[in-house]
Amino acid sequence: MQDIKMDNKHLYILLNVIKTNGDIRKLKREGIDYKKIAELTKSAITQKLVNYKGDKITLSDKGKEKLKSLETDYKVRDKKQWIMAENKSKIPKLEKDFIFLPNQNEIHF
Repeated sequence: MQDIKMDNKHLYILLNVIKTNGDIRKLKREGIDYKKIAELTKSAITQKLVNYKGDKITLSDKGKEKLKSLETDYKVRDKKQWIMAENKSKIPKLEKDFIFLPNQNEIHF
């Protein structure tokens, strides 16, 4: 299988996940499927950015250098972006003059 060209942002996220023993869902949120994540990991291994021994994946010295060089462009410094907003539970804003009357059958005192 031919090495795939890695997007630098995806490479940064992959190396950071490996360094911190993090969650690959960070890559999933970038729109990458599991097959592509496996291909990225395999490519990182063949480029000697990552060591794969037994069932353990660690960064090589070359991978640590690459991660450090990519941090300047891709590290998230804005704290507001660290946590993804969860909008599905958000309720609509009520008007000031709105009076909420709960369903009497649902109130249990």
